Amino acid sequence: MRGAGKYGDRKINNMKNLTLYSSLLLLLFCVNAGADSLPVSDSKIPGVLFGYLSENGGQAYFGAGHSKNYIDGFRDACSKKKKIWANSSPSEFACTQLALVRDSGDGPVYELKLNQKDKRSSKKETVIFSLNPLKSYSSAVRTLDSGEAERLLSVYKSEALNQTIKKAIDSGEYKVLDFKDKLLSIYIFKWKHVKDGEYLSNDYFLVINRDAERYFSAGNFHGKILSFVDIDNDEIPEVQVSIDCDGICEQVNSIYKNTRPLVSFSIH
Repeated sequence: MRGAGKYGDRKINNMKNLTLYSSLLLLLFCVNAGADSLPVSDSKIPGVLFGYLSENGGQAYFGAGHSKNYIDGFRDACSKKKKIWANSSPSEFACTQLALVRDSGDGPVYELKLNQKDKRSSKKETVIFSLNPLKSYSSAVRTLDSGEAERLLSVYKSEALNQTIKKAIDSGEYKVLDFKDKLLSIYIFKWKHVKDGEYLSNDYFLVINRDAERYFSAGNFHGKILSFVDIDNDEIPEVQVSIDCDGICEQVNSIYKNTRPLVSFSIH
């Protein structure tokens, strides 16, 4: 019985050591990933991932919501040491490995190992990665001619929304992206969205498209505008926004024909 007791003590100690080892591994992952918690990200665009870079730029991490086919595309690119692109500086990386580093809780977390290493701030840097080159766009505040402004002020049936457009035009709180070869313009107007008599946020925007001579509402989005970048290779940009949360929450939304989130990222 005494021997059995010693055996039992050793078994318990071994289990404690294993638990401690597992805890250390998890802690090591969190330190290496630069994360207080695990990232959650999602993409509806093939060949596009939304994650964040480690402080030295040598690793990137992204979370659960990506299609397996999208993951496999990056795994194949990494196994062949192919170039991948990002909306960051630098904008090109060579991926050397894609590995699953955690598969529990909210879902799997993956790591991209990159050959690029440069000193970065301790703040997490979100990055959109793509198997194809990403093109960035700048928006312009330009003077609208009288005919253009008149058409914009007649898009909505709601007088309140038309007044929102007028106020944004008068105050210069709008952006315009022109694509002359496509006879397309995208207008983005600041919208102080009111519900039950209170402003919900100052970071709401109405979107109007002009396709040839037809003006129409494309919807709305909210968040602080970070950049305009084409992630689906149709030569029309999407808008990257930051949304208030208790961590980092970002989305890239379509602003052509129908506003909707295409890729998202959050970490808390």
